[in-house]
Amino acid sequence: MVITEESYTSVASFLDRDPLPVWKPNNETEYTFSGRRVKRGLYRASGKRYINSDVNGSLNRIRKVAPNAFGPEGVEDGKAVLAPMARPCSADSRSPAKTSKRNL
Repeated sequence: MVITEESYTSVASFLDRDPLPVWKPNNETEYTFSGRRVKRGLYRASGKRYINSDVNGSLNRIRKVAPNAFGPEGVEDGKAVLAPMARPCSADSRSPAKTSKRNL
């Protein structure tokens, strides 16, 4: 399991391979992305291509951790994990919650 930050993963287009910058509090750079969310659950990439918003964000999170996961040296060669999993977090501390094996 790899824990990573998720900045810009929902606004960047996975289909267009938009860059995935890391958010920094004092950075005033305004980034432009090639697509946008058109309604709840639907993201439109360039060229009027559509992808589910949750899928777009999830694939971009994988790209943050493994930038080459979807390239020729990634999934095709079996070097990337194909089943990302969520880890529950405690609402109070924002740290990973303790779970039993039964809950996983």
